[in-house]
Amino acid sequence: MGFYPILATLFPEATGYNKLTHTIAKTWEFFQGVVNEHKNTVTDEEPRDYMDAYLQEIKRNKDESKSSFTGDTGDKGCKVHSINIRIYKGNMITERQLRLSKFKYSDKHLLAILGDLFAAGAETTSTTLSWSVLYLAVFPEKQKKLQAEIDNVIGQTRLPSLADKPKYVKIHL
Repeated sequence: MGFYPILATLFPEATGYNKLTHTIAKTWEFFQGVVNEHKNTVTDEEPRDYMDAYLQEIKRNKDESKSSFTGDTGDKGCKVHSINIRIYKGNMITERQLRLSKFKYSDKHLLAILGDLFAAGAETTSTTLSWSVLYLAVFPEKQKKLQAEIDNVIGQTRLPSLADKPKYVKIHL
């Protein structure tokens, strides 16, 4: 699909394009639900996480015309079609930099940031697990040592939990 993008529009079912767009839509729905839940439960107290801090900043600067966190749609000044050099407040900057300086944060941007964080976390986790499995497959003696540690801490009758984490001895494979 990535090599011949036209195929996605001609044969959306065969190329997996329909499945991909459905999955992306479901992911955005999930993120929107999380943002809505945070909007309903956010307080002026200490933020619980990044989303709370972001939403508090939008609320705090709602009436500030000079703040980027105004909570509007965020579409002002985002489209850039040229890279003309201009003088702005005594500095040489590109037109793109000037337009981005007028950028406004919004819920749409929060959703995009959540997507970026989710993708970065998923990729890091996936890569770490892939290399770990490969390492243990290449060095079966290390795999046996790790399995013995797991059996020692949790046994074979239950699943591990985060409560088990402090019980593990630092393993140097």
